[in-house]
Amino acid sequence: MKERITTKAMHRRNRRSRLRYRKSRFNNRTKSKLKGWLAPSLQHKLESQLKIIDEIHKLLPITKTVVEVANFDSQKMQNDIIQGVDYQQGNRMGFGNTREYVLHRDNHKCHSSPNHKKSKFLYNWCHDGKKVKNFKGATFMSIIR
Repeated sequence: MKERITTKAMHRRNRRSRLRYRKSRFNNRTKSKLKGWLAPSLQHKLESQLKIIDEIHKLLPITKTVVEVANFDSQKMQNDIIQGVDYQQGNRMGFGNTREYVLHRDNHKCHSSPNHKKSKFLYNWCHDGKKVKNFKGATFMSIIR
């Protein structure tokens, strides 16, 4: 097995070193600067929604569709009095990383699997409304807008 890995690495290095005559590819990331260009994942979501609208038009006698797009402020949705520098100083301000924040948030209680069972700490924590809301839909709408 060791010989196969060594051979594979040799071929990979050889293949990567043969780039001398290939056309330069330094300017291949200009798509994001084009007006109307979306990342493939967002483009797929948009096309999926348009496809659903087309399917509904086929089933029901709808002549006009109005799609409302808006810009959402997800931080304002969490805290309606936020303003100014508060946008830069969120829940994790003062913590070195997300791990430290989560440990502090959960009072350094153990995250072992028994705590995920019914009536235990983490099970109740998620069902008491303490779980962070998901704003993926609002973010998607802001980007598409």
